[in-house]
Amino acid sequence: LDRPPDVLWSLTPAGPNTWYAGAGPDGRLLRLTLAGDKLTSTVWADLAEDHVQALAVLADGTVAAGSSPGGVLTLLREGRPVARASLGAD
Repeated sequence: LDRPPDVLWSLTPAGPNTWYAGAGPDGRLLRLTLAGDKLTSTVWADLAEDHVQALAVLADGTVAAGSSPGGVLTLLREGRPVARASLGAD
């Protein structure tokens, strides 16, 4: 990462020793990996909204990310959006 996020809003497991973290105020979705005693983080996706506040990994590996402002739900595969819906909430 070029700089750490100001806030981590959400965290969900993504497999053995791997997690996704939703951050703000830059709308980044991070992939955290633990190898031994070393934790690394990479930007897995960049969303248009400022805050990634909810995450879930679906059965097929798709990641559902809820972000604000605007109450947007984005489905991502391999770090790329495949569907996006504005829920009109804040």
